[in-house]
Amino acid sequence: AVVLGCTHYSFVEKTIAKYMKANYNEGCKIFDGKQGTANQLLHILQNKGMICMQTPSRIEFATSGDPNNIQKYQELFESF
Repeated sequence: AVVLGCTHYSFVEKTIAKYMKANYNEGCKIFDGKQGTANQLLHILQNKGMICMQTPSRIEFATSGDPNNIQKYQELFESF
């Protein structure tokens, strides 16, 4: 079995499942932990008083990687 423990794994879940079934076990189960991860983040943000209830709110993107790639992530996030 594989446990996907972060919210962004949803984007590659099918690829991971295909790989696991082809290389390990046809019946390999995938458990998606994104809801638990999101719930934990909400809990932490609430406890720290960091929930923004204003409408509209502002989203800021930051990266420790290549800053030229941030535009791709902004576009992907805004498409939801």
